[in-house]
Amino acid sequence: MGKSTSRSRPTRQLVAGVADAADRRGAEFAAAAGTAACLVAACIVPSLFDPRAERIFDEPKILILRSVAVLAAAALLMWVIECRRSPWLITSGISRAAAPLAAAAMLTAAYVTAWLSSIAPRIAWDGAYIRREGTYTFLSDLIFFLVIFFFVRTRGQVRRLILTFLLASVFPVVYAICQRLGLDLLPWNNPTPNRVTSTAGNSIFLGGYLIMVWPVTLAQAVLTGLPVLRRNHTTAPTRRGCPLAAFSCLALVVAQTAAIVLTGSVGVWLALAVGILVLLGILLNWLVSLRARICLLIIAVLSVAALGLLAAARRPIPSLIASTSTESSVIASRSGEVRLLLWRSAIELLREQPMRALVGYGPDTIRFTLGRYQPAGVRKLEGPATADRAHNGVLDTVLTVGLVGLLGQTLFFGTICLCAMRRLSLVTSGRDAFFLAASIAASLIVCFGFAYRLDHSSGLLPIAWSGGLVAGMLSYLMGRGLLRRSVVSWNAVALQQAAFMAGVVAHYAEVQTGIGSATSELYFWLFAAMIAAPVFAEPDTASDVVARGTKAVAAVPSIEDSNENALVSGVMIGLLTVGIAFDFADRVIERWPMLLSFVLACSALAFGAALRLRDDRVLRADTPRPLRRSARLTLVAASLGIWLTFASVSILWVVLQPAGDAADAAGARLTNGVGLLVALCLTIVAACAVIAGSRRGSDPLRRVTRFPRRRMLAVALLLFTTVVPVTVFTNLNALRADELSRLGTALMNANQPQSAEWFYGQALALQPDQDVYVARQGQAWTSASRSGTREQRARLLERASNAYSTAHRINPHEPDYLLQLATLEGLWADGESAADQRRHHLENASGYLDAAARLRPRDPQVLNECGKVRLRVEDFPGARTSFERSLSLDNASPETHLLYGDALIGGGSHEQALREYETAEMLSTEKSLPAISGRALALARLSRFAEAIEANRQALEVAPEDYTSRKNLALLYERTGDVSRAASFAVAAAAVAREPEKEAINALVDELQRRLVRKTP
Repeated sequence: MGKSTSRSRPTRQLVAGVADAADRRGAEFAAAAGTAACLVAACIVPSLFDPRAERIFDEPKILILRSVAVLAAAALLMWVIECRRSPWLITSGISRAAAPLAAAAMLTAAYVTAWLSSIAPRIAWDGAYIRREGTYTFLSDLIFFLVIFFFVRTRGQVRRLILTFLLASVFPVVYAICQRLGLDLLPWNNPTPNRVTSTAGNSIFLGGYLIMVWPVTLAQAVLTGLPVLRRNHTTAPTRRGCPLAAFSCLALVVAQTAAIVLTGSVGVWLALAVGILVLLGILLNWLVSLRARICLLIIAVLSVAALGLLAAARRPIPSLIASTSTESSVIASRSGEVRLLLWRSAIELLREQPMRALVGYGPDTIRFTLGRYQPAGVRKLEGPATADRAHNGVLDTVLTVGLVGLLGQTLFFGTICLCAMRRLSLVTSGRDAFFLAASIAASLIVCFGFAYRLDHSSGLLPIAWSGGLVAGMLSYLMGRGLLRRSVVSWNAVALQQAAFMAGVVAHYAEVQTGIGSATSELYFWLFAAMIAAPVFAEPDTASDVVARGTKAVAAVPSIEDSNENALVSGVMIGLLTVGIAFDFADRVIERWPMLLSFVLACSALAFGAALRLRDDRVLRADTPRPLRRSARLTLVAASLGIWLTFASVSILWVVLQPAGDAADAAGARLTNGVGLLVALCLTIVAACAVIAGSRRGSDPLRRVTRFPRRRMLAVALLLFTTVVPVTVFTNLNALRADELSRLGTALMNANQPQSAEWFYGQALALQPDQDVYVARQGQAWTSASRSGTREQRARLLERASNAYSTAHRINPHEPDYLLQLATLEGLWADGESAADQRRHHLENASGYLDAAARLRPRDPQVLNECGKVRLRVEDFPGARTSFERSLSLDNASPETHLLYGDALIGGGSHEQALREYETAEMLSTEKSLPAISGRALALARLSRFAEAIEANRQALEVAPEDYTSRKNLALLYERTGDVSRAASFAVAAAAVAREPEKEAINALVDELQRRLVRKTP
């Protein structure tokens, strides 16, 4: 075994233990491929969005994440196959972090059980149309956790992952600041323009991601900055490199802080404060001076108190102890009150279904559970949208995967934090573990008591659960830091471990009042794996072995190859460039097509120059450290190579794709076709291949054993033929279908329903089980039926009805399809001249609405629609029942009071109807013509003609050309004997009458004029 000539301290290479050298080569390649997939996912997901799709932000991230996860799963499977002769080497890593793995297994079992027993199994697996956060997505995140846990063993791998985390955050942060400065290339319909959204599409999603990366960036800034402050430090790099790295990390910390502040999310700020408190609690155990520790603790407490007061000022929740019926009367804070209403409804739902509370309704099915019981106050504050999240991680978990899933999630979070504290030497004995458990138990008791005192409806109990866990850990860290007798030593590994723990705790705190995004959930699992991975528990020297027969040979230490670091950095930079190009391809091609050609040409020239000048691509372990020039050229060549892969495939697609007509320009064929998707996927695969293929070890057994090409080639081909169809048919087709649906929606907005229907049909061909696309086909046919002959109209309405029926059959839990079917029956009834056919369609509509009301019993709008149909068939008692139920849910709706008055008028309750019309008029923000007219009608039925006349005159002040008010005044004046005024208003009504009304009003005019002539002497 030759001695290494490297000048750096050798570090241990990843050794996937196997029985012979041939197996080892295959296992090492599989491990490198899996690690490369994790690097690519961590790099591309935060920056990616698709402005050509209908769901622009989270869906593209999740679909690409799933595709990369399939590659990582294939690599993990290959590694397990290659390690089949030495299973102890798989279990050896498990034994060092058995508790987190057991908790993850429990959570996985809860997800699978909830999926199999779900009320909507298809949605529970693939995810709902809006979020796509089903079991498939959870398993994808879990795959990345397992890959990091089993494959990351060296400090070099950890440094490359941290570098990827930092590089991936650059573009989202810069884009957020550009948005605040008004330099955005894309026009977004942001309802809160003063809050940046960046590549996440939501300020909460952006903040939830950045608060996880912020501690890691801060730790890296400290590690790169300390050698600059201490030039004589033995680990200080060269004078040129270290200041630049320190300045870059510091600038990134400042930029991330600014972006977090610009999100304007109080929940994100509070979660960041929790992460900072975790770092401070750990720092208290590292400081020597007691006075410094006390001062630091006082500053932290005062800062948190100030931030809490700021949060209470920005998001007050009024009347916490108010009853549920009156809780929506005061609208002082929309977001705070909406969350409290949702939490109360979720608790009530779980009490009504205790068995479902145990196993859950299925992942991503909250729209059909909590949305069904959504309070009317939420609709009043947030509009007609149906809640698909409870805005609380605890309740979301219980509603989807049950109390078993909550237990698994809590155990996973707790064991990960415990693992971090043990490796930071903060929990070193059973006594420390006892004090930690006691601190958490006491905090839980206090939090539960305080939550119940604030809200007797138990709406704050989920916050108390998570708050007690976090508060207990913080209390232990700070108490131990103040009362300890010895100083806990720290180093770079400990600081990185503390940063990962702070990110995990901050994410857990943030999702208790927000929603976890695809990026933040991915990083949560990656950070958890970085904490649990055995690398942090081992020294720098190698401790794994390569089993060869019965003899154990120690793995040869190897250096951290700077060329490999440069290669990985270059690939990550190239992927970031590709992500930006994918995001803004439309605008770049539209505005600066020549600039794109110029950049492409320059990139090709630079790539060629880098390949020509580079004299040492990847060095072996027994060669001296490469020159800086070689590492820089490696970085340039890798980044430009990845970028050119994407650009070349995109342009090749434009060249090979035939144009449909002269108007189909190359830019349109690129941005509206699958060219960018194909280019992006091939680039991701190429990036994984480059990183995995570049891995070179120093095992001497490689010199005596050749690479098993045939066997590895067979295994690789088998996995590739499995991976590609799964990836294409389950993920890329979904993304392409969403782009086609976006084009169809644009055509619908342009009033071209026939063309829009074609695009919806193409989307449906790619995703035949997607009920949303079927329903949009029905929407297009309904819109097209408004023009054409009667036969054409009937045919289109029939197609629309079949489409909505199919959508309801695919997803029977969605009430909107039933509402649309009821609307179609109403349109049919309007076009029927025969009374029996008209009544038949209205009865069908009533049946659909009753079914929709069963799916959404707390939706006043559905109950109002039921009442409207009953009014049309003159079922006044049934209409009264529907409107009374609606008013019991929302007593402040002027429309419901108005409709209730109409039902009372039809049933003969004129006095009560008058009160309802007056209530509707009072609740209206402006003068309501229907309410005034209804009041006039009720007064006329009560024979209070003078007041009725006055009411109709008020109606004419609101709408001077109103036919009904003029006619009513003519009839009322006739009743009072004032024939002259009656005739004058009758003539005025005839002047504005529509064609169907002219015959009746003209007859009234003639009758009044004859009476007026007879009356004249």
